[in-house]
Amino acid sequence: MFNRFVVGCVLALLLAGCGGAGWSRHGNVNFSAEFPGAARDTSTIEGSLYTFRFFYEPPTATDANAYYDVSECSMPDSLENFGKNLDAYMKADAQVYAWSIDGTLSGEGSAVTSGTLKGFEYIIIMPDNIGEVKLRKFAVGKKMYTLKVITPKEHLNNPDIKRFMESFRLEKK
Repeated sequence: MFNRFVVGCVLALLLAGCGGAGWSRHGNVNFSAEFPGAARDTSTIEGSLYTFRFFYEPPTATDANAYYDVSECSMPDSLENFGKNLDAYMKADAQVYAWSIDGTLSGEGSAVTSGTLKGFEYIIIMPDNIGEVKLRKFAVGKKMYTLKVITPKEHLNNPDIKRFMESFRLEKK
């Protein structure tokens, strides 16, 4: 009897973490993305510059990924002024993030699109190869949008990464 109860509880917990029933769209008036649960938000404002962030940290063992995040950062001038050097700027920004977690930027990054937006995707190998961080960056005028998924090495390239990354969109005004 006890063994059936334990097996039933384990099965219920496993099934609770499966499927995409909890996915919903979160964002602000400028952007949104789908998260596999209820995203929380935070913001930092300093003078005329700001960062808005929506993030989701799945409960332990209910998701293959450890963290989802999308942010909008304002810049003092249009990022389009970088012209052909925009990809180098975005790569440098990804390198700063890699450095901040003691990780390593893998490769040069690759061009990606989200609707009509063109951006870049970067992979950061976490310390001791415990997993990776996938970053996507898009520049629009004076704003940079960054999507981030942190994944343990046991679950690299799972379908939820793609779903989150491809769900990003700018909202029409």
